[in-house]
Amino acid sequence: SRAARAPVRGGEGTGSSHGAMRAQTGCAACHLVDRYGTGPSFATPPSLVDVARDPETTPGVIRRQLSASHTLMPKMALSERDKDDLIAYILSLRYGTD
Repeated sequence: SRAARAPVRGGEGTGSSHGAMRAQTGCAACHLVDRYGTGPSFATPPSLVDVARDPETTPGVIRRQLSASHTLMPKMALSERDKDDLIAYILSLRYGTD
């Protein structure tokens, strides 16, 4: 079950590196995906740095956002590994290890 999974921590191993690559290819069309302003010029959706720094952001919250349909966010076909790696990458932005 999802609850039994070990917590995902940012900035460790290849998980956050793969997550950064997935963010570049899957998220950067709408979100700023790093601290350097990589992403669209309009940036209406929150930046991934802002998502990471929100005190209510947890691995579970990110997982639900990646899995849910949104009016403005397309449903993305992500494997569980891709979700884990994106979560690790997003949380690495909170801790400054990207």
